[in-house]
Amino acid sequence: MQGRGPWGHPGSWCRGPSSDSSREAVALASEPRSTNAHEYRQRDHDQDRRDEHELGEYHGHHPNRSDTVGISINVGPWRYADHMTFADRHRSRLNWVVRKVLSYFAAPRLNMREDYEKVRRRQRQLAVLPHPRYHALDVEIMSADGDHAIPVRVFHPRERQRDEVLLFFHGGGWVTGDIESYTPACATMADLTGCVVASVDYRLAPEHPFPAGLDDCVRVAELFLADPTRVGAQARDEVILVGDSAGGNLTAAVSLALRDRGVAGAKRQIMLYPVTHWDHDPVTSEFPSVRNHGDDYRLTNTEVQDYFDLYVPDASERAQPLVAPLVAEDLSGQPDTLIITAELDLLCDEGEAYGRALEHAGNWVRVHRVDGALHGFIALPRFSRSLREAYEVINVFLDERVPGAATGLATGST
Repeated sequence: MQGRGPWGHPGSWCRGPSSDSSREAVALASEPRSTNAHEYRQRDHDQDRRDEHELGEYHGHHPNRSDTVGISINVGPWRYADHMTFADRHRSRLNWVVRKVLSYFAAPRLNMREDYEKVRRRQRQLAVLPHPRYHALDVEIMSADGDHAIPVRVFHPRERQRDEVLLFFHGGGWVTGDIESYTPACATMADLTGCVVASVDYRLAPEHPFPAGLDDCVRVAELFLADPTRVGAQARDEVILVGDSAGGNLTAAVSLALRDRGVAGAKRQIMLYPVTHWDHDPVTSEFPSVRNHGDDYRLTNTEVQDYFDLYVPDASERAQPLVAPLVAEDLSGQPDTLIITAELDLLCDEGEAYGRALEHAGNWVRVHRVDGALHGFIALPRFSRSLREAYEVINVFLDERVPGAATGLATGST
């Protein structure tokens, strides 16, 4: 299967320039996650102090990690994560620093099933940090049953360059994250694409397990696609579904659900390091990235499994298309799709496998892997090489007016 596109010759993998992921890793530690959480400060102050010790374990070093696996990102364009020996790492202070910083974001000691509320509180605490200025409008969409309102935050770019509106579903394992914590990322998305971005604050598990969050996303997508003027677009073709991580999973599930309902769906969708399968046990998973990148980096196997326990408590219900899109027997009739994966992410292989499955079903797909990138890079500051590369690819995709004219799977990285 040949790849195609502006990043390399057909069927080839291209390596991008070396970058300073040490800055990116440090930025992950300091990136503000929210902007309007001042109201939570007093209420959460005492609880945050009680949580401090336990969350220290979340950001701590895991004593069982092997010292034979190092971090080689940003040392050179041809280095891989498992190529650095113990001696190599000690010859480079930079790599030692990167390894320590990355270890702060692995979560083997955090039991997300018990500690998700602490993580939410920490996100609110980070909300008081300085953030870039942005222009946004909050609106609400009533749920289909009239039971609750679904908040949507609409971000306007500093300079609108495209007519498209990006309907965004945030990540966070269906358990954490909201329009507040993703405000910096969405403001960046609006500015770097020149598009209006509408971020959906869908209901979270475990208070609202599957399919509650998905239902909210389907509801908003269906309304905006039926009447694009609600969100600033002029035509249905201008509404593009976008999601990262669990939000990428919701993006795929929304498109499948709309097709199954016989409702006209989006013409294009973008998924950033999406969850597409239900099994992330390194012993049983079919994907090498689950085994190779599920311990030392920002997102861990244990954390993903905890998220699934909260989102779909009955394990027997996880192997269904609206939870794990990769298991769908019928993937026909899906939007033209861009999938962007991160090399050092345990979800890398399943995201790319979903791209192949979509292409096999007759859909137009472009898959792009960002070398040296970690899970969650969409939340990095704008100087991040991984972030800039991803938006270069996104903007090319947005400018391809008739991508469905040729079906193909494009792979590579700049």
